[in-house]
Order: sequence, then C-alpha cells, then structure tokens
Amino acid sequence: MKILFVSDVFYPHTGGVPEHIYYLWKTLKKMGQEVRVLAPSYGNNAPYTERDFIRLGRAIKIPKNKSFSVLTFGILLPWKLRRILEQEKFDVIHLHGPVAPTLPYLALKYSRAKNFITFHSAHEESLGYVLWEPVLEQYFRKLDGMIAVSEVARDSVSKYFPGNYRIIPNGIDTTRFRPDVEPIQEIEKYYPRENNLFTES
Repeated sequence: MKILFVSDVFYPHTGGVPEHIYYLWKTLKKMGQEVRVLAPSYGNNAPYTERDFIRLGRAIKIPKNKSFSVLTFGILLPWKLRRILEQEKFDVIHLHGPVAPTLPYLALKYSRAKNFITFHSAHEESLGYVLWEPVLEQYFRKLDGMIAVSEVARDSVSKYFPGNYRIIPNGIDTTRFRPDVEPIQEIEKYYPRENNLFTES
C-alpha cells in the first residue's frame, strides 16, 4: 500500500506532530508499507533527508500562542503538489494538523485517494476555521476518516466541522519508557521511583 503523510510541520522543526509522524512512518515501513512524508523545507533539513521525505515549498514560522505556527509558501506549490499526486498515485493520504492553510489543504483538494486526517491540537477558538469554513466544508466531505489524539482535540475541531471522530491517543516508545529502564538521576531525586505510578507492585 502506498501511503502519504502530509503536514506543514515536520522535522527538523521539533514538536509532538513531527515526532508522531516520524514514528508512524518508521513503524509502517517496518510492516512493509510504502510510506512517504510530504512537508515543507526548512532550509537545512539535515539529518531528515531520506528519500521518503518529500520537501515542497518553504516553511515560514509565525509566533502564535507562545509557540510557532508554520505556513508553507511557494509560487508553484499547487502545480507541483498536483503533479506529485498524479505521478505517485497514493492509495492513502493521511493529513496531520489543521486542513488549512497550505499543504494539507492542497493535498486534500487534489487527492484521488482514500483520505484521513489526525487532529493533534486543542484550542478555545479558531479564527482560521471561522474564516475558512465555507471553503473547507466542501473538502471535509472528501475525508474517509477523522482521528483526534484526545477528546479535547476532537471537541476543538468538531464544533466547526461535526462528524464521526475516532480517538486514537499518541503512542509511547516502550523501549525507552518502561519501569526497568535506569532512572535519570536528576529526575529521580525529585520523583523517587517508589512514588512512580507505573512501578510494578
């Protein structure tokens, strides 16, 4: 199966969404699937330069809510993205983050595949969804499945775009995070192991 993940946010920009996408890509590859990631270029993308990581457009970081939003810019962005989708003929396109404003929106617009989306963030209100709602509503009909990483993330978007959302929480790397791993000394002195909720009884 040919799968494409699409996001305006990916490494080397750090955060929960890039981590989520990276490990999902890695796991599905181990399972024998053909998986690629479409994201903007951040200029220097090292060490995330695998052939599977398609860079399209340039990422521009904008301060927002004590963090950064990322917008993807490129004069020929729609044309280039459409050509990639026509050439690759992906079976599944999985969007990450909000549909608007750039890569996820364009990928859904031009997609002829099965389309899924995962909503990662929680917010009180979204001016972007209010402004884009008339345009986005027609593209939401192209979605075959909607996922949220939490009930709060689901509730944040469902008030603008009602539907059947499936809650799938973020995964945990159990090779790194498990009770028998040696504790980090700086953390251990503040949170003794005997007080750890995950310690086996």
